[in-house]
Amino acid sequence: MPKVKVRRKKVTKKKVRPRRSEEKGGSEKGRKVSTRRSGKKPIRFIKPSKDQAPPYSPEKDGVTQSLLSMFVECRQRCRWYIDGVRVVEEKDAFVFGSFFHWLIENMLAAIATKTAQPKFSLLERQWRKSNDAAQVKDPQMLEQHVAMAMALFDPYRDLWMKDDKKRKWVAVEGVFDTPFQGWRTRGKRDAVFRTRKGDLWLLETKTTSRIDDRTLTEKLNFDPQNLFYLTALETDMKEKVKGVVYNVIRKPQLRRGQDETVKSFGLRMRDAVEADPDAYFARYDVPYSRATIRQFQEELGAKLREFHAWCRG
Repeated sequence: MPKVKVRRKKVTKKKVRPRRSEEKGGSEKGRKVSTRRSGKKPIRFIKPSKDQAPPYSPEKDGVTQSLLSMFVECRQRCRWYIDGVRVVEEKDAFVFGSFFHWLIENMLAAIATKTAQPKFSLLERQWRKSNDAAQVKDPQMLEQHVAMAMALFDPYRDLWMKDDKKRKWVAVEGVFDTPFQGWRTRGKRDAVFRTRKGDLWLLETKTTSRIDDRTLTEKLNFDPQNLFYLTALETDMKEKVKGVVYNVIRKPQLRRGQDETVKSFGLRMRDAVEADPDAYFARYDVPYSRATIRQFQEELGAKLREFHAWCRG
């Protein structure tokens, strides 16, 4: 089996003098921070309304990787989901990831079209008008998401721009609706590119709270989501896909000080990222062998057959 290759840039770490807000508190090591109530919130559900969409049909609506994973992990939860029952979750938890994906999409689109890179301030204004931003209930949390993205985005571009300009970008943030062994599969992939040798690769981006090379390397050797997207891409492009570049961005784990402004907090996060880029950015080149792809596709076909049979009752 081809080995996963971890790629990080050799960047000289900068010595950064702590900003005043960090000296007062709010560091990752735990100083005085704004207090929040601890403990998990009770799970709340919302039932389908009378004017909801028609009942789910795998033939009509297709099957996503997340839905198939839900079916494998917990059929009762999957049943609730396809019946229209939803867990009420805070939109805030997903906003940063959505925002940073969108920033990378615009960065890659500019490279693909050979146009000037858009400034963060312009992208921020555009994103604030989006549905994702509009659904954030806590305005202060929204500002913190923006500050975190600002702290990461320019260092991210500085780190990976040269590499990404060497690639020919075939598609950026594309959706697919692809048949597989008679079943309909759907999803959204981050980007598709060709190397200078002409090999076809996927780029998949993940924002996370920590980067663990050992855990990720083991996971990526047979990652269902990557292989699901790869299988759909091979069908769509009618050619073999070499593998997946797994693009990881770690969110700073600093805490905002009790009397710290959002602007000061953002600058402190930026200092932390620039001081140690390796702690925040990593890419994993994951070439999948034909044997691994065949094994996954056999399992995928079996799962889809079982899922369709289960849906029919």
